[in-house]
Amino acid sequence: MIQRRIIILILAAGTFCCKPTSNQEDVLTTDSLNNDTTSIVNKIENEVSNHNSQLAKDFDKFEMIFEFENTDQQLKQRLGVTWLTNDSIEFRLLSQDDICDTNYWGTAKDNYSDMDPESDEDENGESYPASEYVAEEETYSLQIRISLDKDIARIVYTHKIEEATDCIPQPNLVLVKKNAR
Repeated sequence: MIQRRIIILILAAGTFCCKPTSNQEDVLTTDSLNNDTTSIVNKIENEVSNHNSQLAKDFDKFEMIFEFENTDQQLKQRLGVTWLTNDSIEFRLLSQDDICDTNYWGTAKDNYSDMDPESDEDENGESYPASEYVAEEETYSLQIRISLDKDIARIVYTHKIEEATDCIPQPNLVLVKKNAR
């Protein structure tokens, strides 16, 4: 976003600093500058999006993948997890619904790994022990709760800023292990 504004300011400054003429060819050149500006901005946005997608590790590179899918509600969550140590994981969470797609990745830590596990419930109300890994960011907190037998995962997302958004991972879905390396 900042890059886009800088480019627009540079191009606008160059456009306004030029002496106006009545020559039709110059007018076409100015129009082509505006089209070029739009084209450059679009290229930058695409490159930033591609760069961000490349930062997130591909799901097939994780030790385990958990999934939830409901085609009727057009809702899908996919969680890739690799254990770094007994109390930390590398993860990627992709949440897709009819409003938007969100993609989170990074590392999360179990701050209470030396204590008794958390208690969680599956979709049938059955209780199971789970470890809770937390990823704290400036705008959100993401808790990844994984059963001790590593068959089930659940996501708890907390938005930390005032601005409301519909683009958050769906809470309280039970993600089931799909594969393990």
